[in-house]
Amino acid sequence: MFVATVVVSALLAALLAFAAIRKLSHREDVVRTYVRVGVPEDKLDYLAVILLAGAAGLIAGLFWA
Repeated sequence: MFVATVVVSALLAALLAFAAIRKLSHREDVVRTYVRVGVPEDKLDYLAVILLAGAAGLIAGLFWA
């Protein structure tokens, strides 16, 4: 059971980090997508920090156990 927890948590943390890196890149296609749904470009950094905090929390939770 613990192995499955580690695998799923690590995968989710990697996906969260990937999403955060895309937001921090401020590439045109990423910005265009978020602007289209009403998120201003200057808020992407805040969203990325939240995603990175989630990834760090998942990894920290694994070591906490």
